[in-house]
Amino acid sequence: FKAINLMVTRGAPLIGFSAIFGLSLYARTNSDGSIEGFKEQAEYLSTSRPTAVNLKFECDRCVKIAEEQWKNFGHLKDLAKKLSDFGLAQMKILEAHNLKMAQDAEIELTKKLGDGPYRIMTICNTGKLACGVQGTALGVISFLHSVGKVEHVYTSETRPYLQGSRLSAFELSKEDIPFSVVVEGASSYLLENKLV
Repeated sequence: FKAINLMVTRGAPLIGFSAIFGLSLYARTNSDGSIEGFKEQAEYLSTSRPTAVNLKFECDRCVKIAEEQWKNFGHLKDLAKKLSDFGLAQMKILEAHNLKMAQDAEIELTKKLGDGPYRIMTICNTGKLACGVQGTALGVISFLHSVGKVEHVYTSETRPYLQGSRLSAFELSKEDIPFSVVVEGASSYLLENKLV
């Protein structure tokens, strides 16, 4: 709850995964508990960030898995493993989808802009630190870099939490992708002057 609420865990996909594995931990330490207790914990966890759609979505899916376990066996003894397996499977699915999105993005950029390399602007943080697996927008940049199609990335600082200057910059530096951190107001300048 605290990790999600205080934005230690942030990024829609990673918040959802945190919910799944958090509820798995609850099930592990409360395997002799009731379905009502599990539902209460899932509801409580979903209030840690009320605007996070993935959080509520994954909490609800975990409740359905728990209800099925309770209906079939009358206990929650195997629920922790089921939820962990479910979470790991969801991570693999997201990684495959994000890789496909990156491959499709390369095809579209090649059609519209030629073979590159490209100068790209990104906002916030949408990489592994937000997704737990290959990222979305930053995942596209990472993929493009792996095939030699990135000239430079401009990452917006992204106020007030500075996810771009702290997190995206960190991820870009770890992959040796050339980048600059820019202030929010520079985005329009970059676009107007066709620097991205």
